[in-house]
This record gives sequence, structure tokens and C-alpha cells, in this order.
Amino acid sequence: MRSRIAVVTVSGKAYYWLVNELNRRRIPFLSLIPGEIIPPSITVVITTKDESRLVNHPSVLIYSPDEEPSAIIDEAIRIIKNKKLTKS
Repeated sequence: MRSRIAVVTVSGKAYYWLVNELNRRRIPFLSLIPGEIIPPSITVVITTKDESRLVNHPSVLIYSPDEEPSAIIDEAIRIIKNKKLTKS
């Protein structure tokens, strides 16, 4: 299964919580650092507020490490499913 989610951060805390939740759900993802080129196969990017200005992508979700990661992962999945429906 190809990754459609990218986690773009250098924040250790944000990365830890997001990656644990993605792995728990067995959702494939790509890890990048802010400023790296995001492949066209990526549908949604999750990053932090401070790093969001370094992300060049049309669909960016902002994650705060103080929040439960499940909510933002749920939103990313909704975006991916919506994109698949509109492409059909």
C-alpha cells in the first residue's frame, strides 16, 4: 500500500505521538523534514504550527503535541477518502 500521509516535522514529541498512532493503526506514511520535497502521491501532510510555513502542499493539517493524535489521524483519513471519491 502506497503512503498517502506524510509526517513533516523535526519535533520529537509530535513525531513520537503521530508515528505511534499511525503504526498502531497500520497506516503507511512517509517521514520528511520541513523543506523537503513532498512526493505527488502524498494526499495530506501533518506538521506542527511552527513548521507549517515550511511545507509546500495543498492539504496540510496542523498538529499540537498536547492534543490526542487520533483526532488528526482521523481527519487525514477523511481527507484521503474524500479525494478518492472525487477522483472516481
